[in-house]
Amino acid sequence: MRKSMAATFPWVSALDELKQQGIKHMRQMQRSLLILVLAGGLAACGNTTGDRALSGGGIGAAGGAALGALTGTSVLGGAALGGAAGAATGALTSPGTVNLGRPAWR
Repeated sequence: MRKSMAATFPWVSALDELKQQGIKHMRQMQRSLLILVLAGGLAACGNTTGDRALSGGGIGAAGGAALGALTGTSVLGGAALGGAAGAATGALTSPGTVNLGRPAWR
């Protein structure tokens, strides 16, 4: 019946295509949200340079992956760039500049 409707009403196939695109976009959003939630455990900055680099890398990777998914580009590429930027930022800051307390992994 779907084929006969598409033949009679051309807009039916266009609606099906929009539905599939919407499902794909929703899955990308769900992945991005999951990544952000999982990276929330790394969100605690620490007192040492290593702690700040690790937490900054995790936060940056999550943000980069989310942006990659939302913009339709590479999620892994966004995570790699965001992670590198976050780790560099964490390593180059001092405890007085960025100190949100004890990290979750200690």
